[in-house]
Amino acid sequence: MLGCTGTGRVTDRLRRHPSPPPLPLYSPLYSSGTARALCGSTVSSPFDHFAKDVLDLMLSAHGRLDTEVEAPALKAQRADVMFEPDPSHDTHRRALGLLGAMTERCCFFDPFHEAPDVSQVRNCLRKLLNHHQARALGHRRTAEISWLLCGGRPNSALSSLRFTPSPSWPRGFYDLGVAPPLSIGGAFGASGDV
Repeated sequence: MLGCTGTGRVTDRLRRHPSPPPLPLYSPLYSSGTARALCGSTVSSPFDHFAKDVLDLMLSAHGRLDTEVEAPALKAQRADVMFEPDPSHDTHRRALGLLGAMTERCCFFDPFHEAPDVSQVRNCLRKLLNHHQARALGHRRTAEISWLLCGGRPNSALSSLRFTPSPSWPRGFYDLGVAPPLSIGGAFGASGDV
């Protein structure tokens, strides 16, 4: 039974994950199994508790297992530039060519005088995701994409993070994907790099 080998192991593990008090049926937190935040605490569904118990039973003998691990916010990060286009100036902005196309939607710009390494690119992604979270909680408009403008080709970041050449942009532009909208672009594409 799920790797349970001794008596009392299940109850010992279940004590580590006490069930929350039941919610009243009229509670706005009653949902189809998703966790909801309420005044800084999280109310978990029975499935969440069950999943933690199963993972605990299966994995705790093979390494360290912690539950409800806090993911603290890091110090505030800042994008070098955030641009939100004004629709009344679209014609003039689009006349800027490539820069006009890059600013079709609200965006971040983070220029690098050299090629950023993997850590720097991850920091930019973290910055964008934190920005999305903070702005969503405040119901404010968010940057939809982050442009990393690079003075050199970031080979290690491109390969490690699996960036792909952007099909709708000139040579030298790379995308991380649609879900994490992070793009790298630079003059290095003009030299024949793919």
